[in-house]
Amino acid sequence: MSHESNSESCIRLRRIRVIGTMNSMKNDIPRGYLRLFAFLSFLVAVIYGLGMLFITRGHLVAPLDDTYIHYQYARMVASGHFFEYTKGSGFSTGSTSILYPILLAPFFIIGVKAVGIVLVSFAIGIFIFFLSACLIYLIGRGIAHECVGVLAALLFLLNGHLAWNQLSGMETGLFGLLLLSGIYFILRWWGEKRGALLGWGFGFLTLASLTRPEGFIILAGVIIYLMARARRIHGGRALLTLFCVAPFLLYMLLVRVETGSFATAGVLAKSVCAAPYYTFWEKIARLVDNFAYIFSAYYHNLSNNYFPDWAMFPGFPTGALYPFLLFPPGIFLLTCAGVILGGARERGSGQFGPVLLMSLCLLLGLAAITNSEVVPIHCFRYLAPFQPIFLILAALGLYEVSKFFEVSAVSIFRLAGALMLILIVPSIFYWAYVYGENCNDIFEQHRRTSWWLKDSTPPEAVIGVTDTGVIGYFSERRIYDFVGLSTPEQARHWRQGLGSAFERLEHLPPESLPDYIVTFPYVWGEMNFLGKPIHNAPLRKNLTTMSNDFVVYQQDWSFLKSGHASQLPPDGMALADSLDVADLQDEEAHGYIWREAAERPVGWKFPNPRNFFFKAKAGERMIADGGRDLTGYESFTVRLAPGRPACLIARTESADACAAIVSFNGVKVGTLLAAAGKKGAWQEISINIPSEVVMAHESVVRVEFDGSSSRTPSFHSYHYWFYQEK
Repeated sequence: MSHESNSESCIRLRRIRVIGTMNSMKNDIPRGYLRLFAFLSFLVAVIYGLGMLFITRGHLVAPLDDTYIHYQYARMVASGHFFEYTKGSGFSTGSTSILYPILLAPFFIIGVKAVGIVLVSFAIGIFIFFLSACLIYLIGRGIAHECVGVLAALLFLLNGHLAWNQLSGMETGLFGLLLLSGIYFILRWWGEKRGALLGWGFGFLTLASLTRPEGFIILAGVIIYLMARARRIHGGRALLTLFCVAPFLLYMLLVRVETGSFATAGVLAKSVCAAPYYTFWEKIARLVDNFAYIFSAYYHNLSNNYFPDWAMFPGFPTGALYPFLLFPPGIFLLTCAGVILGGARERGSGQFGPVLLMSLCLLLGLAAITNSEVVPIHCFRYLAPFQPIFLILAALGLYEVSKFFEVSAVSIFRLAGALMLILIVPSIFYWAYVYGENCNDIFEQHRRTSWWLKDSTPPEAVIGVTDTGVIGYFSERRIYDFVGLSTPEQARHWRQGLGSAFERLEHLPPESLPDYIVTFPYVWGEMNFLGKPIHNAPLRKNLTTMSNDFVVYQQDWSFLKSGHASQLPPDGMALADSLDVADLQDEEAHGYIWREAAERPVGWKFPNPRNFFFKAKAGERMIADGGRDLTGYESFTVRLAPGRPACLIARTESADACAAIVSFNGVKVGTLLAAAGKKGAWQEISINIPSEVVMAHESVVRVEFDGSSSRTPSFHSYHYWFYQEK
């Protein structure tokens, strides 16, 4: 970066002081700007706080259930239970952030209780909001000019969507602040070439990697980007930056030791790459689709579908207020201009500089988010930490474009910047309204249900949940999280489907079974998994949660393990082996493989059509079992005495006639034929296996759907038993 001159056609700054070049970058902020940033941070927070208090009728509430997950982990850390969700539940990784609960824990130690932590996190959010604006100003000034920093900081402070995120009580604000801090110190190092500044920069990026997993990807990218330059300046000492990845890797090692996997609960429960039913090409397509969706929805403005059908300000359609301005994709084009023109200026001086580094951080952050199945959830909150970088680059783009107009450059920059700010101001009031409604939804549904549970259930009761935050924090009961965020080793079962979630319950001791389940009914399909509904906390309008109904069910688990035995075992034969389909533990023990046909369901649905739970009477006996939808084939290994005949019994249920071909060690031995006219009833079908195909202690069984002989699109497999003579 250089001083302005007429020959460069830079903006001629009338009455605005030149800050200087990157080589003499100052870290001071004029008092006037400090006061302005502090005032706006506080004013916006007051507006949002009033929105919360007025709409909730005076209650302190965070706008998301996930916020309370952090609160609960923080409270447990404060009591000496490191990353246990409830006492005795064991190590879990339901808090995406390692650092944020640790930051909140001291407040519980000094006596903050219950709703008090909402006020604490709100105050922390205000402070982070202010500090982020200051860093945005410093970075914008450092890469271009003071006017760039001022415009970017004001766009940040007056953006209603980003204010919502800063005050949500989530870790996203802290993550964004740490990213900005790392970029700021690296920017200073770029000019001053002092190793201490580089150390500070990587130190903050290391903390960012412990705040959200995307931070590790950005940290690794920055190390690669800077390594050559750092080695030229500092020699072998630059290699010390590689140690910055150690804290995150050590945490991953801890996760591996405690859970047996390097994947955290959030990754198992929500990521595209951990999806059990996507093929390789479907995963690639989903990642690309998510990345494109960020630009087609978030940066192109969102439709009204997520919000009320009317806007708070009729002259400003909801889409125009969300999240970065007007005339899509106007500000996105400015950001592209900032990257291209700013990057070209850096390359003209023979280097890959800070502008391209910031662009890399933004790109890596957005790319990392594409691995999530829930990119748009909670108003695209996962994207919020990267938007300060986006706004800096947008302000830089306006600055670079304005320079093309020479004499009119100052006026163009000021007028365009003022127009952007004027048009974004109403978003503060709109999003303050949304914020208040979010808080009220959580209060009326989740908070009131937690009160009911605390007053109406025994202290030793276990509560099964699909939203673990508020219930876990306020009910003072043990929690069984079906989704698996806060219950160890549960996420992969839930991701498979209700059948596998049920099968895991059969492995639990009676005292660990949920006595009540609090959930959104639609998640469970026909709901024959759930018990008697005894309480509901309905919402008439809902901007926040997954459903208007939030129901408490009292469970009766008398049907657990009811499906382990066959209804009609063959006379004179003993059970040699069996496979409980959808029981992941039993499937792993039998080397189970399941493959779909080319024609199959797509997407992430509730309930999952590929893995299900079914319960029905068979005579006087109630049988419940988990099963899979077979459109292709399944294969598994069984252990039988070689050279002796066997009898296979298969459990199924079917709405109409259907068939599956059974092969034993590659030899077809028969067809499983489910009869028509028995919808809603269990059927058990037997096949005799001749002794000549039972050639070894371990035999491979393959069951393949026979579409040509079926009047249904699939065969439902639940259980297989193999009997041999005694």
